[in-house]
Amino acid sequence: MIYLVDDNLAVREAMTLLLATYAKEVTTFCDAEHLLNNLGNVQPGIILLDLRMPVVSTRRSSRLQ
Repeated sequence: MIYLVDDNLAVREAMTLLLATYAKEVTTFCDAEHLLNNLGNVQPGIILLDLRMPVVSTRRSSRLQ
């Protein structure tokens, strides 16, 4: 499973199409806050983050343990 976080809808859609060829499931989030709210539910194999997102700092969310 791949989690993809980007505030740009067009990027999320394009990346989802690309990543779907490599993973059975791609879950997208529009910001880091939504990602953080959903991390307890499932542990993805990889998280791809946009480095310049509003709401919650990507640097803050990248410090997850």
